[in-house]
Amino acid sequence: MKDITAIIIDKDPTSNEIEKQNLEENKKVKTIEQFYDIDKGYDFACKNKPNLIFIDIEFGEDIVLDTISKMKKDNKDCKIVLTKRGDNDAKFHIKARKSGAAEILQKPILKDDFDSLTAKLVNEINYESEEVNSKIISVFSNKGGVGKTTVATNLAIEIEN
Repeated sequence: MKDITAIIIDKDPTSNEIEKQNLEENKKVKTIEQFYDIDKGYDFACKNKPNLIFIDIEFGEDIVLDTISKMKKDNKDCKIVLTKRGDNDAKFHIKARKSGAAEILQKPILKDDFDSLTAKLVNEINYESEEVNSKIISVFSNKGGVGKTTVATNLAIEIEN
């Protein structure tokens, strides 16, 4: 399991602090950086390649979606959560997903929602970082009744043991 680095880019000090406190409670998140300026947050993200990024839409929709797009190009493995006040209309949701946001979190942030979302994303990050050594073995025949199902079943049992 790898150490998770998270950054928060939110101009609202209260939201920024609430997100930080919630992240600190997650034992798998090791480093948390806070930014109140989108450019400073973007520069940090480019240099340090964090695993988890929380960014608020309050900086302006076009600026934020463009920044998310750039962050995903620089760091394809990061998970970006967009925080937003108000309802999410379908067009906005599609634009956010296309830019690279993994999730959209409604403000005011509820602790249970935040914790479950963070746990889900941390598990995804850890799963993607583990190298899986696998092979695909296919058993087939162009004629029926020759025992290919038996061979495939016995092969699977032997590989599992």
